[in-house]
Amino acid sequence: MILPSNNKLMPMAPNFFLEVKSGKGKSDVAELQALHAGTLGERGILALRGWRREGLGLDNKAHTITVTYLKGMLICYSIHAGRKKTKNNELEFFMSEIKSFLITGDAEWFRQGVSMYRNLRDFADKQRLEAIAMANEVAYRTEDAEEAED
Repeated sequence: MILPSNNKLMPMAPNFFLEVKSGKGKSDVAELQALHAGTLGERGILALRGWRREGLGLDNKAHTITVTYLKGMLICYSIHAGRKKTKNNELEFFMSEIKSFLITGDAEWFRQGVSMYRNLRDFADKQRLEAIAMANEVAYRTEDAEEAED
C-alpha cells in the first residue's frame, strides 16, 4: 500500500475532504460520502504512520478531516480509527461532528465557519506531514541499514 517517493509533484495521502451538495442534495448522502472519503484518507494516514512498525500507527486520535456543505450549512467532522472488541480485532472508523455553521446566516457565522475550515485544513496538513515524516524515518533507517550491510 505504501510506495515511498521523492517526487514532490505526486499527491500523497489526502486527509482533508470536502463534500458539496446542490440545493436538491440530501444531507445523509453527503454524510455517507464524507465518511467514505474520510475513512479512505484515515486508512492511508494510518498506513504511513505504521509503515514497517508494530501497531499500524493506531493511536485512537483523528488524523483526517471531512467537511460537508449543503444548503448554506458547513459541517466539520473528524475521522479516527479504533479496534473492534471482537475476536478478529478489526479496525473500525468513527466520524465525529466537530461543529456546524450556517454560513449564509450572517457575516459573523460566515467568518467563524471559514476560520474553522482553514484551521482544520491546516490541522490535516500537519497530520499528513507528520505521518510522511514517520514513514520516511523508517525508510531512511532501512536504507542506511542495507547500505551498511553492503
